[in-house]
Amino acid sequence: MKYRFMDNNRLAFGLEKMCRVLRVSRSGYYDWRSRGSSQRQLRHERLLPEIKRVFKDSRKTYGSPRVFDALKARGHRCGKHQVATLMRQNGITPKKRRKFKKTTNSDHNYPIAPNWSSS
Repeated sequence: MKYRFMDNNRLAFGLEKMCRVLRVSRSGYYDWRSRGSSQRQLRHERLLPEIKRVFKDSRKTYGSPRVFDALKARGHRCGKHQVATLMRQNGITPKKRRKFKKTTNSDHNYPIAPNWSSS
């Protein structure tokens, strides 16, 4: 996280100053820049499009447990917490369906008012 911050702000602040403030070495920063993506990050990059596909196929109604089940059924190896974390980090949230609430009680014996708008 520190190195990513340094990379994003290297033009605004001096590299030496950021290294001193964040207490990291310049060689560590340059080593981080030359290093490739980690195995975990590569797995996440392969899994995220599948999560998005399952989510889209569900008309954006599936939460992480159902997305996880769908991925497992499609043969993907992943964890339920991993799916939940990736969905949260990428802003993938399902639409909430409201329960139908009946607001009119037509089952009564009260007199019904006449319809004045048709006259």
